[in-house]
Amino acid sequence: MPSSWTTLKPDAWTDALRKDKALADAGFVVKTITTADDMLQHLRKTPDKRPFAVINPGGELFYGTQKTEPEEVLDLIAAYIREGGIWWETGGYSFYTMAVKSEDETTDEPWRRRSVGPRGAARFGFRCDMFAVEDPPATLTPTDTGKTWLGDDRASRIAGQASGVQRPIADSTDATVLVTGQDEPFVAGIRCDGWGWLWRLGGFNPVPAVATEAVTGTLSYLANHPWPTPPGARQRRVWEVKIR
Repeated sequence: MPSSWTTLKPDAWTDALRKDKALADAGFVVKTITTADDMLQHLRKTPDKRPFAVINPGGELFYGTQKTEPEEVLDLIAAYIREGGIWWETGGYSFYTMAVKSEDETTDEPWRRRSVGPRGAARFGFRCDMFAVEDPPATLTPTDTGKTWLGDDRASRIAGQASGVQRPIADSTDATVLVTGQDEPFVAGIRCDGWGWLWRLGGFNPVPAVATEAVTGTLSYLANHPWPTPPGARQRRVWEVKIR
């Protein structure tokens, strides 16, 4: 399975999640989704049967099938988030490219990539700032909210670490920011006009230990605490009123 701007492989995410005591004590089971079709089937399930959270290990890549357009996949992810799901993006500019596995097993290129660009993130109501790829790693600082969510031990392990923060979420007014790098949001979540969460690691090749600490800590908090009420929807709505 290809990835872009992340060094963490799916097995590393699986191991980190399975080792998290808070998630295990809360009764969560960690499963690996091995195909794009399997992922899409999970997203199409009713809210009571969908996964509590999905971690996309692809960095800038998301995964589709030969029969799906990028917009269809993104809309399924957005609906999953609006209806209470948690989706994690793990590096680079989120939803930038869709990767599709080739049906031709003899080809030298087993995956085809379809560029979506910033339109992918825009479908979720946000964009990323675009700082230079070669920018040096930034020193990471948990916010006050981050210290509460991640706990003192995790926050202290993250504090002072350095990681790239070249693609932070832009205009983070409505974001829940847990960790910053030089005042830019490195670990941040938005609600996408719904009840769930879209979380991001806002840089290229996030340091693996920091990435797994941030993701497992955030999921542990959400699994064991009431969620904040989401802000009001920013999408415009038109109401039709009939007077009799």
